[in-house]
Amino acid sequence: MKKRLAAVVIGLVMVCCTTACQSGKSEQPTETAATEAEKGDSSFENLAPVTVKIVCTSLEGEEPTPEMQRITQEIEEKSDGRITFDITIGGSTLFGESEMYDMLRSGSIDMCNVAPTQFSDVAPEMSVCCWPYVFESADNINDFWTGESSQYLKDMVKEKSGIEILTTGFTGVRNVTTQGIEVRRPDDLDGVKIRCMDSKIYVDGTNAMGATAVPIAWSELYFALQTGVVQGQENANTVMEAGSLYEVQDTLSLTEHLYSMSTFAANGDFWDKLPNEYQELIRTTFVEHFKAFPEKLQEENDKLLEKFKSDYGMKIVEDVDKQAFIDACGEAFMKEFGDDEAYVKMYESVKECAE
Repeated sequence: MKKRLAAVVIGLVMVCCTTACQSGKSEQPTETAATEAEKGDSSFENLAPVTVKIVCTSLEGEEPTPEMQRITQEIEEKSDGRITFDITIGGSTLFGESEMYDMLRSGSIDMCNVAPTQFSDVAPEMSVCCWPYVFESADNINDFWTGESSQYLKDMVKEKSGIEILTTGFTGVRNVTTQGIEVRRPDDLDGVKIRCMDSKIYVDGTNAMGATAVPIAWSELYFALQTGVVQGQENANTVMEAGSLYEVQDTLSLTEHLYSMSTFAANGDFWDKLPNEYQELIRTTFVEHFKAFPEKLQEENDKLLEKFKSDYGMKIVEDVDKQAFIDACGEAFMKEFGDDEAYVKMYESVKECAE
């Protein structure tokens, strides 16, 4: 009897020990899984790696280049290295945006960012994005381009050009700089030659503000300002800093006439071949970053204004009569495009998103 009881006790001890050992081992996969999750998303492990050839228009250190670098790094990390990016910086200087757009359509690059005006060959009304005082804020841009109001434009671009628009994001507020001229009202720009980009919408919009628009390539702008070919220009503060334009301009007027934006797009054939998981990760990361981007940019903008004033000795004109500019540009828009249903639809859709 005692031997039988001892055998039972020994058996129970062995079972408990075995169960404890198995329980200890069962925790190991959980710990490994957690480690793997920190490295990346395990849902990508069975997908083929892909390298994305992407071109950013702006120069090193000039927005949106730093933001593009942050976005691509995050995508690489979240995909556990399955998605990598081959980035070319300074595309507008190396190629020009028109050529970048052609490169994207042809498939010689996979992704890039360009001004919305580049899509005017297939969706002319997208030029409205670059008319002064159409968009009222960075939130207005995000609400329009991430909502249903812009879907018809994205569909039109995909159908006619094959390009997939991922998002269009705010990249800075444009102001007017001059040499010795303080700009508060449209009358102050009467007869003043202001450089603008070589696009009809920019030329017409600059003229609507009261200036004499002179299209000049970015690569020639510094010399044109230095030699007096033009008396001023309009750009985002980050661009002025990157181009050292403070060396040839002494007055910055806070017209805030244009909320600049950049369209981030992919070649349609390239995009359609990507796994859905890759598409979702790339699109979501771009959209989320540019929703949060305005706050970062505002901080940088405030620092730059102080730097222009204290370090470079520029005069900052703050008491600009924006309503006078808004009225002048709104009247000019309707005079120029009032009979074009597509342009008016785009204009009104943007305004509705701002309400």
